[in-house]
Amino acid sequence: MKKKLNKIIIIGLAIVMVTFIFYKKITDNNPYNDFKNISINESLNQKDKSYYLYYYMKDCYYCNLIKEDMFNFAKKHKNIYFVDIDKYKNQRIKYDW
Repeated sequence: MKKKLNKIIIIGLAIVMVTFIFYKKITDNNPYNDFKNISINESLNQKDKSYYLYYYMKDCYYCNLIKEDMFNFAKKHKNIYFVDIDKYKNQRIKYDW
């Protein structure tokens, strides 16, 4: 009986943890997700003849100062791509020119 209760508790905790993780992913209020986000490797390989790239970090003080201006600009110009460089801070990035 005690083993069965332990299994139920473990399964219950696992369900709660998985539900919490999915909830956090669904409710992530990242305003940058409303725009075209690309990876840093895609940043110089777009098919548009000309386009803008905006490299940002969510916790960057200066990025947050101009964030609303960038969003307004992006709403008016469809050829702007956002790159979250925070995802790449521990990687060495190179581009073959």
